[in-house]
Amino acid sequence: EGLWQQFRLVVDVVLAERKMTAETIRALATQNPLLLKETNKAVLLYEKDAAQAGLQADPSLAITINLAGKQRMLSQKMCKEYLLFAVGYETENNKLNLLETYGLFERTLQGLQTGDPSLDLVGTKNPAILQQLAKVDTLWQALKPTVVFATEPSTTSVPPEKTAQLAKINPELLKEMNVAVEMFEREAR
Repeated sequence: EGLWQQFRLVVDVVLAERKMTAETIRALATQNPLLLKETNKAVLLYEKDAAQAGLQADPSLAITINLAGKQRMLSQKMCKEYLLFAVGYETENNKLNLLETYGLFERTLQGLQTGDPSLDLVGTKNPAILQQLAKVDTLWQALKPTVVFATEPSTTSVPPEKTAQLAKINPELLKEMNVAVEMFEREAR
């Protein structure tokens, strides 16, 4: 079976039982990175096809669209790492992963707005996209203290209200980042 089918089987068990067990947490935590790796390969193939289909006039736009799209994945990866830490699964690894993921999310968000040569981002001058990215940044600034809390060396557990904060803001962050990606895609056309 494909990676998605294997992952979906575990998700279906969790949904049917309406609870997470140590076994399902381990299965999700193990399978998710493999699924993301293969999905990223597919995205890179799409990026290559886009360059061949006409974006070669502005190759930075293909990179921008890819990294903007990756922001959606990073927002969900942060959530996963935070929750794995919160349930006590490989806490040190997930704390370090979360630190790295949120750093990349923040850096890329800034780069999408103003540019980042090391990420090959030139930034945007489109006022509507800048306004949308400002919405994303506002949501990120609201979520960031919760994420940072989990990465602090002294943090060994997270209170339910912080997890509730994550659950409230993360879907909105994903939604608004998706709007930004769609705006970049329209600009590419």
